[in-house]
Amino acid sequence: MRHLYSESHIFILSSVTADNGDQEGQGLVLQEAQAMGLPVIATLHNGFPDSVINGKSAFLVPERDINALAERIEYLVEHPGLWPRWGRQAENL
Repeated sequence: MRHLYSESHIFILSSVTADNGDQEGQGLVLQEAQAMGLPVIATLHNGFPDSVINGKSAFLVPERDINALAERIEYLVEHPGLWPRWGRQAENL
């Protein structure tokens, strides 16, 4: 996994609540990605908000909001200078 993270620039976890109410757990991969210095985009899903600093190490978007997800991806792609700073914010979690 370390190799995959090191080959990446942004980490995205866009989970949704299933029709039966089932949800993904806390999202350990969010901490892993941040520990590798990656900025994160994730959905407002289960414990994800507890795993990131919204607006400082990650962007949180509503589930199933494709436009919000695309806007945040576009923003980070257009502002690569934020990536190292956002990656370091994970140290404050």
